[in-house]
Amino acid sequence: FEARITVNLHKRHSDHQWFAFAKPLKRLKPGDRVRFGSQNQSCLMGALDAVVEQVLQTGEVLFAFDISGAVLDEQLNQFGSMPLPPYIKREGLADARDKNDYQTVYAEKEGAVAAPTAGLHFTPDLLERLQQKGVEFGYVTLHVGAGTFLPVKVDDLADHKMHAEFGVITQETADLVVAFADQLELDQFHLAGNSRGGAIAWHLALDYPDRVHKLILLDSAGLPFEDPVPLALQLQMMPVAKDIASIVTPKWLVRDSVDSVYGNPTGIESSIYQRYHDLLLNQGNRRAASEIMQQTFEQDFRHERLSEINHPTLILWGENDQWIRLKYGERMHALMPNSTFKIYQGIGHVPMEEIPQQTAQDVLQFLKI
Repeated sequence: FEARITVNLHKRHSDHQWFAFAKPLKRLKPGDRVRFGSQNQSCLMGALDAVVEQVLQTGEVLFAFDISGAVLDEQLNQFGSMPLPPYIKREGLADARDKNDYQTVYAEKEGAVAAPTAGLHFTPDLLERLQQKGVEFGYVTLHVGAGTFLPVKVDDLADHKMHAEFGVITQETADLVVAFADQLELDQFHLAGNSRGGAIAWHLALDYPDRVHKLILLDSAGLPFEDPVPLALQLQMMPVAKDIASIVTPKWLVRDSVDSVYGNPTGIESSIYQRYHDLLLNQGNRRAASEIMQQTFEQDFRHERLSEINHPTLILWGENDQWIRLKYGERMHALMPNSTFKIYQGIGHVPMEEIPQQTAQDVLQFLKI
């Protein structure tokens, strides 16, 4: 039995595996062989073949190709065509012109499934004129993920399945921490971080292994994220709501956000809500908080290097963390060879706030202070 399908490869899983969307998906089942293109003289088999390893509930297919690495990349480029977004209404496949037109002028690394259209208006001439006016540029890598193609089909946004997108924490962030340590004349130091701060901490340990002595990670970010995001972040992902949140901070939203990071919100005193609200009203804090929340759920490919971190590491995690769930702590512990993992029963995303004495005691014991 043979059937024709359309496949959109959107994320590399290994040197020979790719996640993809396929139409019609119902024609595929695990174990099926798929032949791409018609003839391929450079492959011994005469064609580019793959096996369906998994058909996922997310509507994705995991393909395992018969070839791998650079050879596979070459054949995919030969047989495949760059996907165009649905708002480009034109017959036929993308051509060589599209590879230039549907691309930002500052694109550098492969990995995005679509061009970030908000940057398509930039040209080399425009960037040069901005520089002449004294504008400085900082470049980041953020691969647009498959979620950009998926419509929201649920009534409650908390039930919407978000696809992970990959970003890279810049070297400047790590350099800033090291420069601060240099100011303090610290040749080596212990480094601790919660949530996004945890991701910065273990990235710095990768970049400056000789400067970091021990790591302490509390409900750390940085692994590929696959769960519904909290309401506060959902709002930050909506352009209009994000802009409003940068100038207006309703107390109900602060209360909801604080409740979501605590494991037992019934014990939160009113003064804590007020403290968070007052802090957000300080100049620049609302926009900074918005950026931090979004960055917390960005990931990059460097999580695959966590096994290279041999520093003594204490991983602390709240059992009831609704932002970065316990399973991510378990995965991080399994990846880091010299790590110790402790779970706090009934605690949420910020154990150092909910149980400060217990977390301080565990940290001091780990550091042997």
